[in-house]
Amino acid sequence: MEFQETADQEKMTVRDMAAVLVKEFVLYYVDAAGHTPQITYSTRLYEDLYVDEYCIVMLLLDIEDELGILIPGSKSGLIETFGDLVDLVMETARESNSKAKKGQDC
Repeated sequence: MEFQETADQEKMTVRDMAAVLVKEFVLYYVDAAGHTPQITYSTRLYEDLYVDEYCIVMLLLDIEDELGILIPGSKSGLIETFGDLVDLVMETARESNSKAKKGQDC
């Protein structure tokens, strides 16, 4: 499934907005010989984009730094597709936000 990357953010889902952000990080690590590959939720990071494990770790670190979240290293092995990566980032951000809100209630 392809995500909707459009200038009209009102028509984008939250997942699509997250995908646009994550895509920028992925493209930084993809050696695409001068062209931008088409990335969909089903794009396989290893097989389709030739991203290796080291790049996944660096990619996750960059995303963590940018978003101020901590992605458990144990979950990096669950990432096979671009959609898996987007979902992991969204899940981690939600958990981080939830923990922050609980901390404010004290």
